[in-house]
Amino acid sequence: MTKRLTRMSLLTALALIIFTIEAQIPAPVPIPGVKLGLANIITVYAMFCLGPRDTLLMLLCRIFLGSVFSGQMMTLFYSLSGEEREQLIQAIFAFQRKEMEELRSDSP
Repeated sequence: MTKRLTRMSLLTALALIIFTIEAQIPAPVPIPGVKLGLANIITVYAMFCLGPRDTLLMLLCRIFLGSVFSGQMMTLFYSLSGEEREQLIQAIFAFQRKEMEELRSDSP
C-alpha cells in the first residue's frame, strides 16, 4: 500500500511539473484549451503500471493542482473533459490487449 501510494505521489508530482512547464509554452494553435499535453506521457505510463483506478486518482489530483497553480480555473474544465476521453480510450485499449493475450495463450 505504501509503495503504491509513493509511486502515485511521485508520478503526480512529475506530471504536475510537466503540466506547469507546458503552461508557460505558447499554444501551437490559437484555440482556447488546445495544448500539447506532454503530461499525458506520465498518464500513459501510470495506466500500465498502476491500473485505471489509481491513474484516475492521479489525474484528478494533477488537474486540480495544475489549475490552482496556473491560476486559471477554466483549465480545470478543459482538462477534465480531455482526460475523461483519454481514460476511456486507454481503458478500451488495455481491455483489448488483455483479450489478445488470452487468445494467444489459449492457442496451441
